[in-house]
Amino acid sequence: MDINGTSPGSIYQEFDTVAGAWYEVLFDMAGNPDDPSDPTTKELNVSAYSFSTDYAFLVESSYSTSNMNRETQMFTFQADTTITKLLFTSLTDGFYGPALDYVRVTRTQAQVPEPATLFLLGFGLLGLAGLRCKE
Repeated sequence: MDINGTSPGSIYQEFDTVAGAWYEVLFDMAGNPDDPSDPTTKELNVSAYSFSTDYAFLVESSYSTSNMNRETQMFTFQADTTITKLLFTSLTDGFYGPALDYVRVTRTQAQVPEPATLFLLGFGLLGLAGLRCKE
């Protein structure tokens, strides 16, 4: 689906989520190949609450509507409430915009910041060393 009509457009879906849980969104992105200014880059923004990421897709002159060479993209966010609004917005002017297909959302494990993980690992190793010294 080309998100543009005669100008940049957007599309969204609201769905149930668990507040505090992390979600992964996978979607296939391409660009409308009917643009006469080939090759051209199509840009798209994906957002959910305060999480937002921009994506770009370069449409090559060899692409066609039957062979758009879609690329799978990934977007990750943490839900704030029990209903989430996932929004896809075109950042490309004109009639020919980014194309979106096969959107899927999966709940994932909690994101743990790397420094915190290393800190916990360090304490675990110290604890094991302490047990070994007492033997």
